[in-house]
Amino acid sequence: MTQTVTFIFEERKGQAFELNFECNSPEDVYARYDDFVSKGATGITAPKVTSWGHTTGFFADPEGNIHSLFAVNPATAENPKRCSSNSGLSTRGLYAA
Repeated sequence: MTQTVTFIFEERKGQAFELNFECNSPEDVYARYDDFVSKGATGITAPKVTSWGHTTGFFADPEGNIHSLFAVNPATAENPKRCSSNSGLSTRGLYAA
């Protein structure tokens, strides 16, 4: 008995993966975002302060995958709660000159 198997390959739609890079400070998020966009990344959402205590910006790599840069905002008198994060990720080498 012979069996035929047919494979159907479709063009990928949507995003394959997302990476989130933790930066050392909110100022670092702004600087790295500007640096990446100046080197060819596509800016998606410029960095901004979020309600959950991070400064976050989104960019797309050359293949169209969207990634984020973020930093935990320091506690202030107006916002004494500080989210913590310890992802251990680094953006070193990404979009290097």
